Amino acid sequence: MSIDRARHGRQIRLPEIGEAGQARLVATRPRARTSAPNAHSVEVAYLEAAGVHVETSGAPDESDARALAAALDRLGVSDPAARGVAEGALAALMTMRAALGIEGAGEARRS
Repeated sequence: MSIDRARHGRQIRLPEIGEAGQARLVATRPRARTSAPNAHSVEVAYLEAAGVHVETSGAPDESDARALAAALDRLGVSDPAARGVAEGALAALMTMRAALGIEGAGEARRS
């Protein structure tokens, strides 16, 4: 699949991504990490906006679910609706960081 430079031009200009990183994102074919409906829809939307095609078949890996739950606990997200959105966003971020080879792809950091 080719890179849509018009759509992803801002990402390509980021030093953390660049042309090579965007090519890795486009080539990535991850399975969704979340299964809860609201988390899943956020995850897929964020990844597709970044140029990643998400495989939606199959259940998420149990270790992914544990890593997401632990990260959300560390972030202090407890409201169920907010937790679903945060879980989807965090799952998308973890997938993108792994595809880009950025250290700590499975960790969430506090700012």
